[in-house]
Amino acid sequence: MTSELPEIVTPRFVLILGPSGVGKSTLIGNLHEADHRIQFVSPITDRQNRPGETEKICVNPETFSELERNNFFLLVNEVYGNRYGTPRSSIDEILAENKIPILDFPLKDIHKLNEYKAFFITYI
Repeated sequence: MTSELPEIVTPRFVLILGPSGVGKSTLIGNLHEADHRIQFVSPITDRQNRPGETEKICVNPETFSELERNNFFLLVNEVYGNRYGTPRSSIDEILAENKIPILDFPLKDIHKLNEYKAFFITYI
């Protein structure tokens, strides 16, 4: 009698969950370096980048609101009065290239990702 191993499922995308400042960006960078199929999904925000911060796309509040009205984002979350949007098109483009989108994501909004089958990594 042989036992079969369960099928390994390739993730649709990877989420890194954790509070601000815990090292999510560092982990994402390390994962990308280890496997270039992993592509970071840059969030769009209506705040200016902090010194040295390059992974977010900054737009003015009016442009952000227009993108939100046009259903450009998979979801929008607000942190400390600043809005962050996850662009649907970025995830879909990366998936179309048979690569794995990776993003940091607010745990409280995880239910909004039901349309995608995701593989979750929690980083504490």
